[in-house]
Amino acid sequence: MKRRDFIKLSAIAAMPKTLAFASSGASIDDAAFADDATLLNVGLKKQLFFDNLLVESVQDVTREFHQPRKSAENPLLVKDKPWEHIVYARTSSDRVLRDPKDNLFKAWYTDWWFTNEQVLKGLSWPLCRNEYAYSEDGIHWIKPKLGIFKENGEDTNIYWGDPKTGTVNVRDVMLDPFEKDESKRFKSIYLEAPIDNTGEGHFEKSHFYIAYSSDGIHWTNYDQTPSFGKLGSQLNDVVVLNYDLDSKIYILNTRHRDMGHVELNPRLPRTNSFFGPFNTADFARNNKRRIFQTLSSDLIHWDEPRLILGPDEQDNLDDYMYGMSQYRIGDTWIGFLNMLHGVTDTMNVQLTYSLDGRNWRRIRTPWLTAGPAGSWDQWMAEFCIDPIVMGDELWFYYNGNGYGRHDWFSEWYREGVNVPEKDVNKVGYFLGLAKLRLDGFCSLNAGPVREGVLILRPLSTPGSGVVINAECAQNGYIEVEVMNEKDEVIPGYSRKDFDRFTRSSTKHQLSWRSQPKIPASPFRRLVFYMHDAKLYSFNFTA
Repeated sequence: MKRRDFIKLSAIAAMPKTLAFASSGASIDDAAFADDATLLNVGLKKQLFFDNLLVESVQDVTREFHQPRKSAENPLLVKDKPWEHIVYARTSSDRVLRDPKDNLFKAWYTDWWFTNEQVLKGLSWPLCRNEYAYSEDGIHWIKPKLGIFKENGEDTNIYWGDPKTGTVNVRDVMLDPFEKDESKRFKSIYLEAPIDNTGEGHFEKSHFYIAYSSDGIHWTNYDQTPSFGKLGSQLNDVVVLNYDLDSKIYILNTRHRDMGHVELNPRLPRTNSFFGPFNTADFARNNKRRIFQTLSSDLIHWDEPRLILGPDEQDNLDDYMYGMSQYRIGDTWIGFLNMLHGVTDTMNVQLTYSLDGRNWRRIRTPWLTAGPAGSWDQWMAEFCIDPIVMGDELWFYYNGNGYGRHDWFSEWYREGVNVPEKDVNKVGYFLGLAKLRLDGFCSLNAGPVREGVLILRPLSTPGSGVVINAECAQNGYIEVEVMNEKDEVIPGYSRKDFDRFTRSSTKHQLSWRSQPKIPASPFRRLVFYMHDAKLYSFNFTA
């Protein structure tokens, strides 16, 4: 072992175990988080194929990850009102939900009160206002006049943020699945910081607050401010709210307040860049943006933010983790990791996945990418919103930018650098839509030449039926047989008994000679024979 690697591992091992994380997000104590036989009790939950947990053997089968398709209608929500300055749909600055109460799509987004004159004065963090829009079809959006704030005598869709209040805020909104009080259906976490007489916001004096609303427009603060372990009511400036339905716990993916507060050698040269120096292979000087998580049962009392993902040596030198949302399908948490590339000031999205929501593995290939040159999202594509199920599709409302990139438009004058983005009036981070087959993040595929064989591990489940999400090409097929705990094909459930599947369906019930129920057994093994076909997911049914 090289001396440098020995020193690095020794330093990590000396850290408290709860903070000692490997680059993948897994603990250094690998045995504590290793795949375990208990994970083969799959119950009735949907199973995906991000890794080989359930796979015992394959022959002529490959794994494919699928990217969403961007809508031809994009961009959907843009700067089109006279009171809007910089429409800023960004990580933790916007949210889109479909409200089951009225079936409307509802959007909350940010508008920066930012001018060219403020940039020339060196202002970098001005006042933000929050605006509301809704849609009946998810494509065409209405910005209603809410009667709350006026600008130049005209009613607006601004529901929060007035220059007279002297605050700046970053906000995320959630439809609370645990709340029984209709007047508190919507919850929001937001940051406020004082604005001085120059218009500059002071982040070091900021605090977070929790608010509730019946309609998502009129908000009331809780009496208590939230507390994040020893940090009190302070965090960094990215917050993405979520929840775990099983444990009834609120999840906040965020940044630690002290994430960039590390000791740097003042004798070494540095520039005035927005991004500080990064010391490689030194955890004590890791000031890169990375993902922390904190949990709460009441939205007020949160535990100490814990590192769950950080850049590693497989990432480029200028890669930063800007923020991450997470969404659960069956037993799998899927994370959408926004990766910022500092030198080009651009952004795209990677997929991550986890079985417990805290220990994550990454798919390094970008999943959602910026658009082609000249497009409305040519520089940045980011995602921080739960997908919305629409029939056999998942709808992803993402944020894109074609002028202004990440920080160039706001930092060029202060840094004294020459960039094209010198007119903030042109800057806009707009809302777009991308669509994916239901649960279609990845599939196990067999080609058109050789038949593929997929053999799963013996699985424990109370289920008596099987549903698959799969598609076959014109001459493709899938056939399935069921084995018992002795690895014997259960009579009547062999391949020759199977009702061959030859089409595309997100919810197809398997059957053998028209019989959808399979005999009970302590363990059952499924064997898939596939030809020119893709298998996305499966689950046992009652």
